[in-house]
Amino acid sequence: MKTKFLTLVMMYLFVSCQNKSNIESVSTSSPSGDSTSNTLSEVKTISISLDSLKNFNGKKLMQDGLFEKFGIMTRIEKLMGKDFVDFKTGWGEESALMKDGEVMYANACKKDNCKSLKILLVLDELTNNLNVYVFNNSKIKTYEESHIIGLTETIGAQYEKLRDEQNSK
Repeated sequence: MKTKFLTLVMMYLFVSCQNKSNIESVSTSSPSGDSTSNTLSEVKTISISLDSLKNFNGKKLMQDGLFEKFGIMTRIEKLMGKDFVDFKTGWGEESALMKDGEVMYANACKKDNCKSLKILLVLDELTNNLNVYVFNNSKIKTYEESHIIGLTETIGAQYEKLRDEQNSK
């Protein structure tokens, strides 16, 4: 319980200290004020739980076919909408899937132009939720499937590394 609380506090502090001028967040709920519309748009079609993904720690999502096996690519496409093209073009040179507590993550960058487009994918196996962070030409855009996944210290360091690499252009 203390760890979860500490993680949430650290995430809040991390987010509140960031330069917000270059960060855009995308919500999956409908912008209309109709509560029925919002409820319907928030319903997710999730067929495969991310829980068993932990057995693939150290594997590459694209190379080892895990995007398709777990339906992750379909979920990301639905989450990102028209911005999905950034994900498709950016997921070139990928890292292995890593586990930190109950959260898994991987990152990738655009093949042959790693500095211009980087992606961090965060997967919460307990809540069956995913977040995508796209670092595109010094701008950061985030996508949350159902809620923001609290970044652990390790994943937060990875986020900062990707952000700093983008800003050092």
